[in-house]
Amino acid sequence: FQCSRGIRYINYRLADQPGENILTKGIREGTQLLSECLATGEAPVLVHCNAGLSRSVTVLVAWLMAMQQMQLSRAVELCTECRGRRLQINPSFWMALAVWERELHNLPSGTPPSYDFTHAWVEHFEAMGCTRVAIERAVKDVGDWVDFDRAFDALFE
Repeated sequence: FQCSRGIRYINYRLADQPGENILTKGIREGTQLLSECLATGEAPVLVHCNAGLSRSVTVLVAWLMAMQQMQLSRAVELCTECRGRRLQINPSFWMALAVWERELHNLPSGTPPSYDFTHAWVEHFEAMGCTRVAIERAVKDVGDWVDFDRAFDALFE
């Protein structure tokens, strides 16, 4: 991070594309740093990414889940209400949030997330010629909601 004129600036170089691993830096570390900044009460906190669509809201949803003890579904609902429109989180980030929910609540493999994000996968991968049935199978059955690489490979093998 950098400090300048009393502003603490933290930058994560994460691409907003499927396959990017946001879990370690953006979610685990980002939620901790966000909590530390909020705890000091020194200044407001702004979380933003280049487009303001996927990376920033992924971190905010993850923070709500961890620090406000919300399920993924409730955190998504709250962020959607605040933004006034549906969240545009990319497919692999949705899976990272499902991993996060399992970690936070000690849920076993095979447990579906509290929020069904298959619509994001369908929107993204139908445009590439994949069928809805194949996408849903890849997300739920092959990828177990959390394994982007396996789900992606199932679509394009």
